[in-house]
Amino acid sequence: MYNPDQHYEAHILHLKELSEQAEQRRAIAALMKYQPARVRVVSKRLGVLLVTLGTWLARRATSSRPNLDVSRKTDGWGRAVAAPSSACGNTGGVCDTGGNQSCACYTQA
Repeated sequence: MYNPDQHYEAHILHLKELSEQAEQRRAIAALMKYQPARVRVVSKRLGVLLVTLGTWLARRATSSRPNLDVSRKTDGWGRAVAAPSSACGNTGGVCDTGGNQSCACYTQA
């Protein structure tokens, strides 16, 4: 048999469900509205971080690499003599092996 009260309760329940679904859709739309701005902010921060990291790594790589100065003198076989500049200290000299194992530093004129 037809019961109008049951029909009314079912109709009210259906309207509540539709209202909840509409509220969920509005909440999702509000979140999606600000998502591109968040992506831009995060990508900008990531870009700054990557540039900073790359700069730091480049400085670190060049500072840890030994600086080789090639002197104008040659050893006994006609080859140019190269030695780390730190071998002569901070005097600005160039290391000259002169064919032996010891290192004698001289300054270029």
